[in-house]
Amino acid sequence: MKATLTPSEDSDIKMEVWLPTSGWNGNYHTVGNSGWAGTIQYRGLIDTIQRGYATASTDTGYTQPGGTWAIGHPEKVKDYGGRAIHEITVKAKAVAKAFYGKAPAASFMTGCSLGGLQTMKAIQDYPEDFDAVVAGSPHFNMTRFNAYQIWPSWLLSRDPDKFIPKEKLDLIHKVVLGQCDGSDGLKDGIVDDPLTCDFKSASLICKGEETSECLTKKQAEFLQQLYDGPVLQSTGQSINPGPLLGNESTWSFSIPPKPVGVALDLFKYLVFEDPNWDFRTMDYDKDIILTEKKVAPVINADNPDLSAYFDRGGKLMMYIGSYESTNYTAHLGYIDRVRKTVGAKKTDSSVRVFIVPGMYHCGGGIGADTFEKLGTIEQWHKTGTAPDVIDASHVEDGKVLFTRPLCAYPKTARYNGSGDPSKAENFTCR
Repeated sequence: MKATLTPSEDSDIKMEVWLPTSGWNGNYHTVGNSGWAGTIQYRGLIDTIQRGYATASTDTGYTQPGGTWAIGHPEKVKDYGGRAIHEITVKAKAVAKAFYGKAPAASFMTGCSLGGLQTMKAIQDYPEDFDAVVAGSPHFNMTRFNAYQIWPSWLLSRDPDKFIPKEKLDLIHKVVLGQCDGSDGLKDGIVDDPLTCDFKSASLICKGEETSECLTKKQAEFLQQLYDGPVLQSTGQSINPGPLLGNESTWSFSIPPKPVGVALDLFKYLVFEDPNWDFRTMDYDKDIILTEKKVAPVINADNPDLSAYFDRGGKLMMYIGSYESTNYTAHLGYIDRVRKTVGAKKTDSSVRVFIVPGMYHCGGGIGADTFEKLGTIEQWHKTGTAPDVIDASHVEDGKVLFTRPLCAYPKTARYNGSGDPSKAENFTCR
């Protein structure tokens, strides 16, 4: 079923509800979006209806590419910022009830990146919509994360001599691996616990003339600024943490610098409402304050009060790759704030966080990035038993190359010291 929802006069939310004509498992699932949304997520609909779920997806209220639609349309921004997901979920569950003669027994949502943000926004603002959710790599504070995505290009625009070419990024990665790979008891090319890695950018500064095997002082300074992330220029206070150690070989920079398009769009169209806004004019003091006031309340999802969701038995499973630019310390910091707000006991029984070693943003990379998500939270909701270990695989060309256990934080998988290291059974969560 297709429908258009108009919670405001300026809303134009397209949605599709897919219902199994046979074999319905009795449950409902909302499919999360990605990037700037703007399209129905057909792949997600296919995946979930084949598994027996009634399911729905939305374009979140527009079809134009990027953020060009946002100028002069505050109600559309509200739709994008969470209202569209709520509206389609309510309508889809009503359609399912009318079609099957009974309401879904349980409602779930899964999503990664923007979909992860949408999921977190849903349980914060509309805690009655879902019973259990999976939030993959959610950018709780999207506005600050987008400011981080502009940070490298902003730095290079001010001093091009800081530019680090690809061959030196590979050198940095090699040195980091040499110092920090093996924390899990196995040398496998993955820094499993980047937070314990003690690599210092200054250690690679050239002793004499510059070569391909060392960094200039400016390059080393730039590298450290990347790890640190953007800061308020007046106080040095962190705006958003930079990437964790271990994925340097995936970075790339250019002269002239080119920031990530998604981040540019947020500032161009939502913050300044000026298509000609130049990232080089970014003021990391004044502009962050403006963004926090104007945009953050609508699209960010960093409210730590999940009591209404937890009180009705809601479950939250979160996952983040260790090799993506999203620094998972921000996610762990958010969960700490949840624990302080609603209590440690309630949080610890309702939340599980999985750090996926070697995985890029939402998937890919050199780690075990393939694992069951929707089925895991359905079982958690059904049995009341929280998932502390999930079986994961690294798959290439349809073939499983190795398996690993994913351990609920703060535990991590450690090689037992014997047995085939390509098999999860030879690792233990510690």
